Amino acid sequence: MSIRRVAYRLGVAVTAASVLATAAAPMVFAETGPGLYGTYGPKFTTTQASAEDGNFEALSSKPGAPKTIWLVFDGGTLTGSPWNKNRENAARNDTPVAFGAVDGDSKELRREVYLRMAEYYSPFDVNVTTVRPSDDQLAKTSETDAEYGDVAVFTANSLGEDGGNGLSIVEGALGVAHSKSFGDFSDNFAWTTSVGQEPRNARQLAATAAHEVGHTLSLGHQGWSSVQPAPEGGYIEGPNTNIYYSPNTGFWAPIMGNADNIGMDRWTDGQYPNATNGGQNDLAAMTSSSWARSQRWAVTSTGQEANDGWCGDNPDAYLPNASGACDGTGAHVDVYTYYSGAIDFRQDDHGNALDATATALPLGSKVPGVIERNFGPNGVKDRDVFRIDVPTSGKLDVSAAVAEYGPMLDVRLSVYDAAGNLVGQPFDPAPVVNDGNRRSYVSGMSASGRVDVTPGTYYLTVEGVGYGTTAGYTQTDTSSGMPEYGSIGQYTVSASMVTPLLSATATGRVVTVSATTEGAPSTPGMEYRIGAGAWQSYAGPVTVPGSDARTLEYRLAGSSTTAVTVTVAATGAAVAAAQALGQTVTLNVGQTATGSGVRLTDASGGPVVGQNVVFAWNGTIAAVAGSGATTATVKTNADGIAVVPPLITTAAGQLVITASHSAGSTTLPTVSVVQASASIAGWTDATPKTVTGKVALDVRAYNTGADPVTIQLKTKYGLKTYGGITADKGVSVTFKSYTTSIPTGAVSAVFTSATGTNTFGYTYDAYAAQ
Repeated sequence: MSIRRVAYRLGVAVTAASVLATAAAPMVFAETGPGLYGTYGPKFTTTQASAEDGNFEALSSKPGAPKTIWLVFDGGTLTGSPWNKNRENAARNDTPVAFGAVDGDSKELRREVYLRMAEYYSPFDVNVTTVRPSDDQLAKTSETDAEYGDVAVFTANSLGEDGGNGLSIVEGALGVAHSKSFGDFSDNFAWTTSVGQEPRNARQLAATAAHEVGHTLSLGHQGWSSVQPAPEGGYIEGPNTNIYYSPNTGFWAPIMGNADNIGMDRWTDGQYPNATNGGQNDLAAMTSSSWARSQRWAVTSTGQEANDGWCGDNPDAYLPNASGACDGTGAHVDVYTYYSGAIDFRQDDHGNALDATATALPLGSKVPGVIERNFGPNGVKDRDVFRIDVPTSGKLDVSAAVAEYGPMLDVRLSVYDAAGNLVGQPFDPAPVVNDGNRRSYVSGMSASGRVDVTPGTYYLTVEGVGYGTTAGYTQTDTSSGMPEYGSIGQYTVSASMVTPLLSATATGRVVTVSATTEGAPSTPGMEYRIGAGAWQSYAGPVTVPGSDARTLEYRLAGSSTTAVTVTVAATGAAVAAAQALGQTVTLNVGQTATGSGVRLTDASGGPVVGQNVVFAWNGTIAAVAGSGATTATVKTNADGIAVVPPLITTAAGQLVITASHSAGSTTLPTVSVVQASASIAGWTDATPKTVTGKVALDVRAYNTGADPVTIQLKTKYGLKTYGGITADKGVSVTFKSYTTSIPTGAVSAVFTSATGTNTFGYTYDAYAAQ
């Protein structure tokens, strides 16, 4: 069904002194009491009381914007306005226009209508809102007043007479508005009825309202005619002419036409084949102040409107006499002026250049934006640029999602490196019409893609583009393409990194690194280093020099974080010498034997690293602490040393430990294990000191038992034995370290008498020469 939307145009009255002026009725939006222009004038009330209304939701697309479009879904009443005059049924002139709430009213319906209206008017510095604005936010009160707006009313009432049930404004229309009335406080209404529209179809309601608000911003219809120039601007319906370009198949139709049966509606410059209004550039017209008008009205102190005109101007205006002459005898009137005006493009929200003015887009974030103007290839064109700082090599995912409801923007994304070179190809999927009859929509308007990157700065650009050509358009079909003009609107852009996972394998002394991205093999830039060496670029398997055990680290190129570490074991090094480590000591049964081991070196005297050494001992004398094991396998460390784990002595005897390795076996110093004699008592201690700049160790031992003993003092720096130490006697000796500092260590004193042996120990702290 062809749907008609009607725009009515009001004349503009110009007044001069001593010339009869005509009036246009005022509009006062205050629900009670005096309005913006005093007590007199129309009243507009709605049944929306507050947020307690179950369907109400406070929604605003651009709070703080100087222009406002207020969406009204609740029923209400309008009196004393131009809409109350010249009704379809003359008997209803000057009676209230009482309208009911929109059919199928719900919070969901309102939200979708709001989102669609917000998209239609997103290129402009306009706040689309469901929240009642102040009078000042809707009225243009002077030529310089920049804050004003429009009211978009949605109702279940017919706009015609409808047997007294309609609003009796205009017959057969789904929407109506007065031309060039945006901001005119007496007249700024755009009406949309749900009668004749698909029930609860938010798309149709929003499209009709956007169309009607377009009329208040001076726009005429965009139609189609095979007769050129179109008769009377295309305002005559016929077999070859449509007032509203209303194709049944294809991508789009003009907002100022009719897109109810097609995928999308957009603003247009009328430059499509057989256009009826090719001279109208919608975006330019709505933002041009050239069409703005003013209307005046006058009222006496008793509230009588000067419907037949008045004489003079403020402060000396008055009514004409009975014969219509301006002789100064008529009652005084106050003259009020109403103004209408254009809207402005919103300020560019993101930079247009590949430089420091680009908006930062942190990885993992989402940033909203608007392409606010696109006059086509030869006109003003917005391009938004974002800067992405990439910390590591990998794959960069970028996307720009258009508005969820009613998108007008067809996005093309491009990625550039820091030098301004295009990386890969732009991402611009072909749009597709998903035909759901009167709920058709166009997919493929958003864009996303992936590029390979290395560390550095990249730029992402967002543009509105066209598709195909308009040359193939017919009266019923726009499937040959979409123009670039009108590819504008909201989007949300995001970027994220897909970081490859690295893994390494070692075969002998050859290490190979591989990478996978989301489970698939990939080849990102990588770096490696051996030990604490410098990082180098990885170009293939790495052969580790030498024969010792080495550690390799790998990371993505430019990253500061090691991704994987692999150790290469010592291979092929021949053991040329083995040095036994430790001291011959005497321990009591139950004490722990420590400090024994072996050092392996190669022919050049260097350490043999990573060599397995098997330690074995007579298990009747000792066992590994905690496990009871009587053998232990230990790898040599970076110094070529393997150390015997701590052994708990379990019986008296000689503890003999052997170290087996690739060059044979080595016997370590013997540990004598004795059963402590209960009759032997004593103590020992040690004190480091400084002697001529070197560290010396004063060691004492004292016999507190009854029997004479022989005392053997054992330290890291020497061993001394003293015999015939009787009861309550002791010995003291100084051991020279010949060094300027010593580490923490221990001394032992072995007391031997005719009845047995006992061992006493003492641990001293590290010390540096004073």
